[in-house]
Amino acid sequence: RDLSPLFAPRSIAVVGAGERATSSGGAVMPLLRQAGYGGRVVPVNPKGGSIFGYEAVTSIGAIDPPVDLAVIIIRPDAVLEAVRESADRGIRNILILPGGFAEAGPVGVARNEALLKLAAERGLTIAGPNCAGIVHLDPAWRFAATFLRDLPPGVTSGARNGLAFISQSGALAEEFIDKANARGMPLMSVVSVGNAVHLGVEDYLAWLGDRPEVGAALLYVESIEDHERFREVARRVAAAKPVIALFGGRTEIGGKAAA
Repeated sequence: RDLSPLFAPRSIAVVGAGERATSSGGAVMPLLRQAGYGGRVVPVNPKGGSIFGYEAVTSIGAIDPPVDLAVIIIRPDAVLEAVRESADRGIRNILILPGGFAEAGPVGVARNEALLKLAAERGLTIAGPNCAGIVHLDPAWRFAATFLRDLPPGVTSGARNGLAFISQSGALAEEFIDKANARGMPLMSVVSVGNAVHLGVEDYLAWLGDRPEVGAALLYVESIEDHERFREVARRVAAAKPVIALFGGRTEIGGKAAA
């Protein structure tokens, strides 16, 4: 899969956007602006109006023309319909932040299966669900779709030493961003993998590992689904730049924490 629309989309819709600071939709919008994203932004909110200076539409069907990426931040039971409407509108790349899927008991498992079926039928690429989002502060095209507390420092234009952190823990991603800001580390990209219905650690590593601006890849891993692909990707990327991985959950206490 081409992950460019997830890391460097030229246009995005934020489904569930709002200005209430305590809501997820109210957290994503200011960070998008703080990142310096220069593309077209379409907030989707039934009330319409202006959200953080962007003119909102009242439905996904009203997005015209279609966008490269839909970021969905609404209650779990409404996500499938939003994905269906996005597909109807010609949007093929979707980042789902809320949980309520495979990790959420029988109802969530059924919802997850329906999501996979819909994505297969409509040719969609889905990041998440149950994740904290994606940050990619490439000086050539800065982007962030996340409700993490802060953004990382990023890198200067032309730098080849950017760090990319791919994490199966959103909390650890927040801590890493905090330490990177405190120590002035060139952390440029942060990926919260979430449930990984389509995209696992190895998929993100393959894409970021090919970026010349990324000087090293850092991983926090609790589980790998496709061992052979992970091995192949990690060896290929590590032949060109450092790959450093922390595998969590290998002790009894760590296993309980990971679970």
